Amino acid sequence: MRRTGWGARSRAGALVAGVLLCAAACGGGGGGGTDSGVAAGAGATGKPASRAGAALDAGTLRKALPTLRSLPPGWRAGNTPPRAKEVPRARWCAEGVAHGDCSLFHGVADVQYKAPGDSGSVVWTLFSYPDRKAAATAFGNRKKTPRIAMPQVGDESTAYSVPAARYATPGTDMVVRVGTVIAQLTYQDADKDKDSAQVLLALARAQADRLQRAERNAG
Repeated sequence: MRRTGWGARSRAGALVAGVLLCAAACGGGGGGGTDSGVAAGAGATGKPASRAGAALDAGTLRKALPTLRSLPPGWRAGNTPPRAKEVPRARWCAEGVAHGDCSLFHGVADVQYKAPGDSGSVVWTLFSYPDRKAAATAFGNRKKTPRIAMPQVGDESTAYSVPAARYATPGTDMVVRVGTVIAQLTYQDADKDKDSAQVLLALARAQADRLQRAERNAG
């Protein structure tokens, strides 16, 4: 993937500010406007109120994905449009089974958007679990190294470097659990901009807000 950097730090700072402003005012996936209580819990401190916990079906999970309207100006649709699917019941792990040839998550949704200036792209992938315990178990299984120091987002979170692959430059992943959902945000070609981690953190906080609202509405 060929990408160019965003350029000056001031431009990257404006992008981060734009993401945060849109989280509060632009709306987006998950339905409705921003819940100010949730924004204060997740956006300001990185930790949403602990009321999230309802399991989400694939349709609700898709609505929790960001839309272009929820992102600052300049972001563009990527190669993957918003989509979601349910995991067939026959593939579900039995209760109490934490691994094996089965699926702990029951639904998955994803989307890709390209950052301004053709400076890379971000892929959002959401995994819905039947309950908090299953989601927490899956989160523990997904932790990787080397980790990147990041403020906590959601109930628990981690960030780590993604090494270069044959057709991709190094990237950065941030994995966040909010109740019964795990969100994985992957900044592709992150090495093209030194402020990409700040942008990813702002996007992760906005995603935590959307998931918090979705789970509260589903509860």
